[in-house]
Amino acid sequence: MTPDQMSARTSRALAAAVAAGRDLGLDVAEARVVYDVFSVVVHLAPSPVVVRVPAVLPSYADAGSQTARQRQELAVAGWLADQGHPVIPPSPLVPREPVLRDGFSMTFWQFVRAGPERRARLRAPGRPGRRPARRAAFLPG
Repeated sequence: MTPDQMSARTSRALAAAVAAGRDLGLDVAEARVVYDVFSVVVHLAPSPVVVRVPAVLPSYADAGSQTARQRQELAVAGWLADQGHPVIPPSPLVPREPVLRDGFSMTFWQFVRAGPERRARLRAPGRPGRRPARRAAFLPG
């Protein structure tokens, strides 16, 4: 994929996330991309909501399987959060359902600001987060 194609993909994902957030009644006036590798992650600022827009899907994934996987991910993360476990929960401002918009299936999560001490812990030597490629094989969707 060329840099121009990647930029266009990011722009399409950002526009879809902003439009979906606006349709759900969120204030998206200051939306910005915070991460873009396999998914485009958009903070719908000033709303405390982050949208995960998968942009690179496995060849076997279709719209139906992607949506089913996202429903499972939202259900598990929501259940863990409801039980008091330290996870980033689905956003309470929108329904706990994947949203289809402009060819993307996306999920909405609560925005959590990571302070310097949290970022330092995540970068600490020996932390599982130091190897995202190995972790990714175990993570859903």
